[in-house]
Amino acid sequence: MSDLELEEFDLGDYGRQFDSPARSDEGLLTMLPVVNKSQRVILRSCNLTEKSCAALSSVLISNHRLNELILHWNNVGDSGVELLSTALEHPDCRLEVLNLRCCNLTEKSCSFLESVLRSNHSSLTQLDLSENSLRDSAVELLSTGLEHPNCRLEIMQLRNCGLTDIICSSLASALRSKHSTLKELDLTFNDVGDSGMELLSTGLDHVNCKLKTLKLQGCRITEMGCSSLASALRSNNSRLTELDLSINNLGDSGVMLLSTGLQHPNCRLEILQLEECHITEMGCSSLASALTSNTSSLRELNLTGNDLGDLGVIQLSTGLVHPNCRLETLGLQLCKITENSCEPLASALSANSSSLKKLKLIYNFGIGDSGVGLLSNGLEHTNCRLETLWLNGCKITERGCSSLASALMSNNSNLKQLDLSENKVGDSGVAILSTGLEHPNCRLEMLRLEFCNVMEMSGSYLASAFTSNHFSLRELNLNNNNLRDLGMERLSTGLQHPNCRLEILRLYGCDFTEKSCSFIASALRSNSSRLTKLVLVNNFLGDSGVKLLSIGLEHPNCKLDTLKLRCCFLTEKSCSSLASALRSNPSSLRQLDLRANGLNQPGVELLSALQKDPTYKLTKLQY
Repeated sequence: MSDLELEEFDLGDYGRQFDSPARSDEGLLTMLPVVNKSQRVILRSCNLTEKSCAALSSVLISNHRLNELILHWNNVGDSGVELLSTALEHPDCRLEVLNLRCCNLTEKSCSFLESVLRSNHSSLTQLDLSENSLRDSAVELLSTGLEHPNCRLEIMQLRNCGLTDIICSSLASALRSKHSTLKELDLTFNDVGDSGMELLSTGLDHVNCKLKTLKLQGCRITEMGCSSLASALRSNNSRLTELDLSINNLGDSGVMLLSTGLQHPNCRLEILQLEECHITEMGCSSLASALTSNTSSLRELNLTGNDLGDLGVIQLSTGLVHPNCRLETLGLQLCKITENSCEPLASALSANSSSLKKLKLIYNFGIGDSGVGLLSNGLEHTNCRLETLWLNGCKITERGCSSLASALMSNNSNLKQLDLSENKVGDSGVAILSTGLEHPNCRLEMLRLEFCNVMEMSGSYLASAFTSNHFSLRELNLNNNNLRDLGMERLSTGLQHPNCRLEILRLYGCDFTEKSCSFIASALRSNSSRLTKLVLVNNFLGDSGVKLLSIGLEHPNCKLDTLKLRCCFLTEKSCSSLASALRSNPSSLRQLDLRANGLNQPGVELLSALQKDPTYKLTKLQY
């Protein structure tokens, strides 16, 4: 293998089933020569024990290219971490990222890792110990390492580690240390509580604190904790730019307190996650005030899963239309909003100070076609800067598609990504959308239509759009629609056209048979084909289908980089066809996914041989 082919090694690619022989200490040992040349090693959920850690320790010292090791969901245990730690302290070890999530670790492991952090040879900048029963005493040990002059750690993840408010005192001390390098701390799903938040804030507002990202999802924080956080945000030493308080019972009173911090000139917060925080329209009023502040730095706000209702969105929109508002991303999934929210949102999009670029309205069932019609008025406005719009599961039909097509044809349209998945779009809706895709003003690059009742006729409508000399789409997702072979035949005529710029095509579960493979092969052979990624997962292609597909893969015009054929009823014969195609055209395919096909070893070995040969570009083989 060449150096490029060894940027990443994933043991899971060599055995999909959890009990596969490849997913074991013995399986890893057989692959050590490959691991010893890899830059990033993924050993996720591979049934590994301390036996593997002994072997990996030698690799950490000998492989100077290895900078990331992912070991989560393995029974490594404290003894395994002890073995790894001796290598991490070695002067030849260059590892920067270590993931030990859910590895059956206790306080002992933290003792070994604390020694690593103090070592003058340690290169570690990121450590994930999430989902281990560490408890407070263990993290107290780690905190002493964080305060050491040799420590270079910037990211520490401690999700669901059985921690309480007690540990916050030690962590705050580490943040106050003049040697502190920590920039991101994740304490998600620990019992931090308001008292812990108060302790932690004494570190956040210290002059030595360099923390930029703090994740406190599900930490039992209430309005009292928000008071402490607001105080930290107001501090002239505050460097926090990202804060996640999702799944905490903050309520409107908590958000009101938090907003006082957001409005302060010293606050640098850019990303605020408040998913499922029991916020109503009153909380939206406080947030709107924060958005209107002339010192507001907020760029992203996520309010998913809160009972905002239309009144909440109306309140929020008063902030969105303000000249001081700099918000670019707004998440309003599952917020119980209806068409009545769409007019104020459209007003926000059309405001001459509008900065919104991404809007998520997923699973707001009351929006419907009339709501989309109102929203489209904003999309067509000259001031609108929106580039991404997610409308999954909003009960949109062909009538809503008509409004969106009109927006796409507007000379003011900036929309680049549109997700209409889980709506009853149907063929008639696709026909209408296609008129928008063909228009000279349309700039759309990605369109998702998963579970949209799309059938054979849509293949013709989309193919027509593909042939337009104004066609800009780069990615199309038609997963889980009954296109069938006839739909694929019609779609392929457009894929072969010189104007078609499509690079990524997702066709998961589209009821294809071997016939579709013939049409796809024709598209891949076309001298105008630009497809680089093709997903055909969960289709009844069979060996005969892959044989037909291989005719396209072996052609010099084929530019396919990634091919996913998971769960396509393949056998060893398909491996033979694919190996033959790769030998004919070695310059293209890099990733091949054949999982859930029950392939036997002889078939896999045909492809594995090509993966190991530097002549071929195949770097990732999953089976």
